[in-house]
Amino acid sequence: MSRLAQGVSRTVGRLAPADVRRNYYLFLTEGVVYFAGLAFFEPATVIPVLVGTLTDSSVVVGLVTAVRYGFWLLPQVVVAGYVSSFPYKKPLMVWAGVAQKLSILGMAVVVYFLAASRPELTLALFFLLYALSCVNEGVASLTWSDVVGKSVDERGRGRLFGLMQFVGGMVAFFAGLLVKRILEDVPYPVNYSLILTIGVTVAMASPLCLYLIREPQGVVSEMTGGVTASLRRLHELWRGSPPFARMMRVRILGSFLFMSMPFLIIYGREVLGIPTSFIGLFVSAQMLGGIVAGPLMGYMCDAVGTRKVLILTVATALAAPVVALLAGPLQAAGYGAVTQYLYALVFIAMGFFYTGNWIGFINHLLATVPVAERPSYIGLMNALIAPCAGLSLLGGLIIRFVSYEATFLLTAGAVGLGLFYALSLEESRGAGGALEEAK
Repeated sequence: MSRLAQGVSRTVGRLAPADVRRNYYLFLTEGVVYFAGLAFFEPATVIPVLVGTLTDSSVVVGLVTAVRYGFWLLPQVVVAGYVSSFPYKKPLMVWAGVAQKLSILGMAVVVYFLAASRPELTLALFFLLYALSCVNEGVASLTWSDVVGKSVDERGRGRLFGLMQFVGGMVAFFAGLLVKRILEDVPYPVNYSLILTIGVTVAMASPLCLYLIREPQGVVSEMTGGVTASLRRLHELWRGSPPFARMMRVRILGSFLFMSMPFLIIYGREVLGIPTSFIGLFVSAQMLGGIVAGPLMGYMCDAVGTRKVLILTVATALAAPVVALLAGPLQAAGYGAVTQYLYALVFIAMGFFYTGNWIGFINHLLATVPVAERPSYIGLMNALIAPCAGLSLLGGLIIRFVSYEATFLLTAGAVGLGLFYALSLEESRGAGGALEEAK
């Protein structure tokens, strides 16, 4: 077996060595095409600006983040208990992934035919399809995390995640340049419809890779009862597992970045006067952050544990609103050209934050929870984060009645408190599900 695939867990011992290697590289390929496709419908850049072309309401723009993360996270609570009872989770993972891509394709069709003539109807249909996309992506993500958890050992998980982010980020970086070119050269609304269509075409390879994976039979949990049982388990986890509670306190405070997330790009365009064509450059900047963060945080997970990854994640979340707050005075002082490029640091920081959220918190959780209950723990963790999606609506209201700067300042305060708590986390590497499997 190649050194690259040595992190595959011993739970797949019932599979042939060739199937073990096959699964590793299929997961790697799937992650690459997922991140590459995401660049074309990125929820912090492309989607908010597209919605901004259909409405002048900051509250409606704030719905982008609320729908993206609320509909991605909350359904996982509903299905987590049921998924725990499935020995094989690949069929649900694949079909949910296909449904997500088809929903985005529907968004592209709606924008193409209706955006110019019926903006109100376009908004309604767009958010309906966007919600369906996010629900299916959330279900696919829940099952994906469990399949990876029982197929890839903790000691190799960070390396795999880092490679996904690095290679996928490299492709997505150039995808951002393509987005810039399309926005410059193709008329509205065909430009946005084309961007979404290209993204779906690339991302459709993701469920294909997952379909080809040879899934080992998993440990089945006896936990049933749907939402009621999941919520009861949530209460038990919070009170009975102080390390879990401390981790969630950090993640919830770090997620206050959602309050500002959809407005950072709008602020750059409307207040700082940055051209719309820079959206593509900001997409590339965000992907560049992921390119650097992927291998760095993957190595940190494997070499020094997840605690330092979580600290770095929250620190970069803090950097985004801080840079935005500094950009206004620089613009007022006459450094407009410099500000346009300096503002890219906001999106580089968000690239780090996205990567850390994915690599850091998931690896931290997989290393500490019982194997049979992974889907339930992941779903319960996301249930605690889901209300934070509504923070973007609060941010929109603050912008409407106060200012962008007030929203960014509140975000920085909450995330800064999260960084303070992150510094007190204990390292949990070595105790948990994957190592339990290897015994």
